Amino acid sequence: MKLQFYFYIAVLFCASPVFAKGSLSPHLHGHVKLNVAADGKKLFLEVRSPSQSFLGFEQRPQTDQQKNIWASVKNQWEKKISELFQIDPSLECKVTKAHIGMHFDEEEHHHDEANKAHKEESHDESEHHSHEGHEPLKGEHSEIKAEAIFSCNKEIKNSQLTVRFKKYFPKIEEIEAQVLPNSGVPYSKSLKKDKAVLGF
Repeated sequence: MKLQFYFYIAVLFCASPVFAKGSLSPHLHGHVKLNVAADGKKLFLEVRSPSQSFLGFEQRPQTDQQKNIWASVKNQWEKKISELFQIDPSLECKVTKAHIGMHFDEEEHHHDEANKAHKEESHDESEHHSHEGHEPLKGEHSEIKAEAIFSCNKEIKNSQLTVRFKKYFPKIEEIEAQVLPNSGVPYSKSLKKDKAVLGF
């Protein structure tokens, strides 16, 4: 099922799978990328966004308040996702998968390893200070990556999907939606209001 999900989203962008590991995508707080692909009776959704847009912070949750915020976001996506994406009831859809994660730039891990090796191999003080001067702040940037699959009893066509992100995540300013309907003709749309509608 996961490979099928990656396939349809990859077709949407004509690129490699969206969950490929590596550096984070361009960072713009308040903006969310939403990818939607319909395949017969299934609807695949994928979201990528700076963590700030959903959580109000980007570092790993440390305080009780931050942990509670992250737990609330996870619960909203994984347990109440039908409130975020409202599909035409006549299609008789149900959620078959919903997952969300917080991802950090892998460079911080590579930097830790390189810094350790550097300290062991060199005692040049000037070089050491220069290296420290360029050390990035760990956890400075992170990204929300989420996916979901709806399975319906009827083919998804001549219908609408209502997106309700702003009601639950007020820090979101704009959603850049890329849509691949069953017709096979993709389109893009900028969503700036709550109850934004995508057609299929």
